[in-house]
Amino acid sequence: MNGRRLITDKQGVQQFSGEKGGYSFVIAHAVTLFSIIRGVYSVFLVVAMSANPADGVFYSSSRLFSPQSITRLSQEVDELYRRFQKQATLDQLYYPACKLKSYKLVSTLMPFEINQYFSVPPLSS
Repeated sequence: MNGRRLITDKQGVQQFSGEKGGYSFVIAHAVTLFSIIRGVYSVFLVVAMSANPADGVFYSSSRLFSPQSITRLSQEVDELYRRFQKQATLDQLYYPACKLKSYKLVSTLMPFEINQYFSVPPLSS
């Protein structure tokens, strides 16, 4: 097979590709753990954003903060994560698996430059 090569796309997905007789083809496909997790999170977030409030909650907000406020809020998010983990551990110790339901907590708190995603007018002071 002429021109066979291993390529990696932006998501880290690797595949062998090549050309023969003017046709492109993929002969093998290897998926990285990162690309699998990224795909799962992408689908999960779409579902979460369109979910019935009875199924779960989705929060999203972009605001301006001082460094001190973000430090404090980051600590609170860390504490929520620890409580989530601890409660799951306790529930798994005391309840049979058939009485439990899987939940996912996805959280991020980081700078968000809205101008990179949308065209917005300058903020007036």
